Amino acid sequence: MQPGFALFLALETSSGTPEARETSLLDLVGTVKGKLDPRLSCMQDNDRSTPHRGKWQTPPFDPRFPNQNQTRNCYQNFLDYHRCLKNTSRRGKSMKPCEYYYRVYHSLCPISWVQRWNEQIQEGTFAGRI
Repeated sequence: MQPGFALFLALETSSGTPEARETSLLDLVGTVKGKLDPRLSCMQDNDRSTPHRGKWQTPPFDPRFPNQNQTRNCYQNFLDYHRCLKNTSRRGKSMKPCEYYYRVYHSLCPISWVQRWNEQIQEGTFAGRI
């Protein structure tokens, strides 16, 4: 029997109070955990109860990007962050205001995009105006 099927079967056949079902489910997950696909190990050990660094996890609403697709928002905040770094370093000011853009684009952008864009900036082939 596959672990996922056993978990489904336990959910269907468990009876009693919700607390008892939760306890039995946690016991079952503990025994099945070792049999799960190793590619899912990153999903098993995540602790979702503790927030990441900082005060907010998702960026606030930006009226310039009202649609569900936030690709443009990601790209724009990446550009704004690098423009901010360029301007503040040129003037010798604190880079604290740039932190907002950094947190927004790190929240919205896939890591692979950011890595590729950073490589393109270093190579001098990045298409955006910074």
